Amino acid sequence: MYFYKVKIESGEKSIDINDDTKNHFINEVNIIFDTISDDSREKSTAMIARIDIKGNVERDINNQLKEIFDWSKDFKKSTTYRKVTIEVYDDEENILRTYSFGNIFVRDYKECYNNNEKGDKGGTFELNLSQLERSFDSAEVFLG
Repeated sequence: MYFYKVKIESGEKSIDINDDTKNHFINEVNIIFDTISDDSREKSTAMIARIDIKGNVERDINNQLKEIFDWSKDFKKSTTYRKVTIEVYDDEENILRTYSFGNIFVRDYKECYNNNEKGDKGGTFELNLSQLERSFDSAEVFLG
């Protein structure tokens, strides 16, 4: 099982979502380096980073998800684009990868709530992020 730490920074303010053995909030993280034009005939410099994060809506991260909701509808240039750092752990203590991206904005944010046949309730969130065009040089990856 992978564990994740996500930090979203804007100035001195940050949103942190951290997994541990008791609280596993994030189920999936996808890091995509995307050539903007799928019709490229050679290596294109028009690339962006895309990040998709999926997880569970739980009371322990209610405040962080509210802050992400607010960020998703933010249009102020000073706070729309943020730095995002994602640490991927292959167990609770060992970092496999660290990704760092500058100039990230919310492309889509979604929360879904449902009940199963047994009456159990569950909620999930999906945060889709993109990097400002021509900011690809600010993307970095570090090995654990």
